[in-house]
Amino acid sequence: MALYPADDLFPANDLYPESGFLDQVVRLDSSVVYQGTSISTMTGLGHLEGQTVGVYADGEYRGTSVVSGGQVVLSAPASTVVVGLPVVALIKTLPLLLIGVPASGIPFKKQISRVTLRLDDSRYLKLGPSLDNMEENAQDLDRNDSGLLDIVSPSTWNRESQLFILVDTPYPLTVQSIMPEVAVGG
Repeated sequence: MALYPADDLFPANDLYPESGFLDQVVRLDSSVVYQGTSISTMTGLGHLEGQTVGVYADGEYRGTSVVSGGQVVLSAPASTVVVGLPVVALIKTLPLLLIGVPASGIPFKKQISRVTLRLDDSRYLKLGPSLDNMEENAQDLDRNDSGLLDIVSPSTWNRESQLFILVDTPYPLTVQSIMPEVAVGG
């Protein structure tokens, strides 16, 4: 059995440049990594006692679990497991200003009906006009997808017209550009 605190497992060099194993580690804080024969209970989590942790096993996010007695029970046996505190990443765009519209478009209501994102090495995201109105787009992304993703936004008419992009899983997300389709008037 190999059980390591993630911070000790990968010092600042390329120990595993091709395996993608590092990607499993860095998206859960204070994580512990296991590689070996298949297990159904992850132990060695005393430092996370009582905390809600994210569980990443055999390359898939398995959701959250609460650490009790320094361990968590896995939903299915796995041979590579990373358990740690979930990290939530949020992108909130600036209010939309339109060139050529009087007063930069601030007094006018706008609606972002469609968004095209240029992504690199990305797998999961939620997008919407507010944190209360977001759509999950995991089904549109293949494993570590790169390129353009076209999303119909759950939009509303308002003066700010901001977008929120949320990642609440340990999957990677790199947004290179955000290209909204905007209607003015409303």
